[in-house]
Amino acid sequence: MKISTIVKIKKGYVWIDTTKLDSPFGNLLDSLCFGNPDAIADEFETMVFPCNKNGEIKSWEELDARYYSIEKEAKKGHEKMVKIYENQNN
Repeated sequence: MKISTIVKIKKGYVWIDTTKLDSPFGNLLDSLCFGNPDAIADEFETMVFPCNKNGEIKSWEELDARYYSIEKEAKKGHEKMVKIYENQNN
């Protein structure tokens, strides 16, 4: 599962990405605290990064992140994150 959305905000754009954490190498790096140690306990994550209008990432330092155990929660969490950032444009 992978869902990506570009959202226009007051100061530019953000890329909101929700994905299943199913990379054995990535999971190993996370568990060794070289990657994203917050993601160890959950199978899905939503992360937010600053980007341009085409979705090209400006910085890989995340602005926000959420983690989920099941795909249904991840899909709802992605929608919620999109709404949060869409509301920042008002």
